[in-house]
Amino acid sequence: MCSSDLQVIITTSYPGASAEDVEINVTNKIEDELKGITGIKKMLSQSNENQSMIEIVIEPDEDIQFEDGLITFHLRDMDGNEIDNTSMYEQFVDACREIGLVKSHESFVFEIKVECPISQGFGMSAAGLIALGRAIKDSTGRGTEEQYLRIAHRVERMLSGGLGDVLGASVGGVELRLSPGAPGWPGRAISFEVVETVLLVWNPTEHRHTSNYIDDEGWMAKITAAGKEALAHFSEENWTADCWPEILNQSKEFGQISGLESEAARSNLLETIQQCIDELGYSDAIETRLCMLGNSAVLLPSSLNSETNIWIEEVSRLVQARGLSAQVSQILQSI
Repeated sequence: MCSSDLQVIITTSYPGASAEDVEINVTNKIEDELKGITGIKKMLSQSNENQSMIEIVIEPDEDIQFEDGLITFHLRDMDGNEIDNTSMYEQFVDACREIGLVKSHESFVFEIKVECPISQGFGMSAAGLIALGRAIKDSTGRGTEEQYLRIAHRVERMLSGGLGDVLGASVGGVELRLSPGAPGWPGRAISFEVVETVLLVWNPTEHRHTSNYIDDEGWMAKITAAGKEALAHFSEENWTADCWPEILNQSKEFGQISGLESEAARSNLLETIQQCIDELGYSDAIETRLCMLGNSAVLLPSSLNSETNIWIEEVSRLVQARGLSAQVSQILQSI
């Protein structure tokens, strides 16, 4: 390489992907785009697990002017279909640029796959923003985990998505939010660890966005009042796995007092799920609770550390036969 040549390294994170998937879905696509650029003398690439790296050497031209880097998102749903609306992620990157976590000249291609349905109360906005922050941090080496979490919280709240999901996800496990706000300050949350498999169930024909509720004064008042009533039974000192029965009890009370369970679509969902549970004879082993704030529910074990969750697959098959969607998941210890 001549001293006057310009070396550019393009690093792209693709969490969870094998080296082969990275090469097919990331490296090859970027290389195809770069082939149309004049002035490239050399291009080398390496596809590893979770990451693509491409090095190009450009022969400078006195007419070349470097503009803001290109940020590209390839967002796909859980079935692999392209999602056009990437504004949430764009706002996150813009916020990172404002404080120097992403330099103006840097370009990124982000491949994002959502593993649960959106607008169903599963916290996909928070999960996507947290993952994006980690990808940027891993690629650039800049900033702290807390900085990216705080940006994720701010962007989610700007878009009326989630009710502190970033704060809750930041501690993992079964979490209790002690004070609202961004992780670090003023938000504060604690959690206890459990190892449990759960079943997510939702109506694929119904979608709800959190803004439908938090932007509605009536709903917000009822949800806030019900939440305060439920949380009054817990404290930082007693937040342990021993609370599990009371957590199940208070979460049920919350759904009823807030009025969320009485909405027709949610009531029908819960009724269908309970019919499946009763039919299979698992009424004593399973508790069903609404997910905020979609038309969805999570099926939980009645007691922690049960020897087996054999009901998971059976209930999953039956609820799907009744026209609902289901997915096995876990309570994560950390994000």
